[in-house]
Order: sequence, then structure tokens, then C-alpha cells
Amino acid sequence: MPVQSRKIVIGEFCFWEVDQRFTRESGTLENDATIAGTNPDVYWDTVIGQAVRLVGTQWRFASAAEVIAATIEGVILDGEPVLLADAIAADGVTLQQYAILARGPALLNQGRIPLADIYGDTYTLAQYLAAVATLNIYSKKIAATANTSTQTT
Repeated sequence: MPVQSRKIVIGEFCFWEVDQRFTRESGTLENDATIAGTNPDVYWDTVIGQAVRLVGTQWRFASAAEVIAATIEGVILDGEPVLLADAIAADGVTLQQYAILARGPALLNQGRIPLADIYGDTYTLAQYLAAVATLNIYSKKIAATANTSTQTT
């Protein structure tokens, strides 16, 4: 039987946060045209956990280099399940607001942490965890079986 990864749902990425009024920010997201890489279709379930930076008053997707350098300022927690095509255009900005975990204390699901930015560049789990630790955000490892479901053919 093949194993198929299932999509993330709200509540599977962030296990716990002290108080949403303190830990979260909200804002639109911008795609930075200065970052090299492809501009794939990015869906809501693939942006949960993506690192972001605040540039002026605008949140933008962080690059893998920024994750590695631990200069991120938050991670995406939630948003409407729509195609982010407007965010993928060069310097495009989404029309809707997204929930951003900007500070802890908070506890993330290690099994749901993305290991690549939206531009396709990768980083390690350790690099991501070091970056979010600067925000007082930590993680918990859960059983690997929680990330997959079995489908019969």
C-alpha cells in the first residue's frame, strides 16, 4: 500500500501558545521580487509554518538564507484556504490577512515544519528551530505516523 502525505490542517502546526492577543500579529503577505527562485503556485496548506519578516509595515515571505541566519520575525499560522496567486507575482501583496505567530512562548509540531521556503530553497530542521527559538518559540517531536495516511490501491 502506498503512503500518501496528507495536507496540514489548522491546529496541527501550533500545539500551544500562551495567549493569541500577545503572540500573534496579522497582516497581508508580500512576495519579494529581489529573491531569486521560481514562483510556484502556493496554497494555504503549504504556507502554514513559512517564515516571514516585517519590512516596514509589510509582512513578506522570508528566504531560506534568512531562516539560516535566524533573522525571521514570525511564522504563518493561519489564513483562508485560497490560492495565493496574488502573493506570487513580483512584489505582489495578498488581499487577505494572515495570522502570524510573531513571539512566544509557543510550541510547534516538529513534524509539520516546512524545510523549504516558498522560493524552493531549503534549510535544515535545526536551522529553522534555531531561528524560531530567537522568538521564544519551540517545538515538540511527535510520532512520524501522524504525518501520513495509508491509502489502498
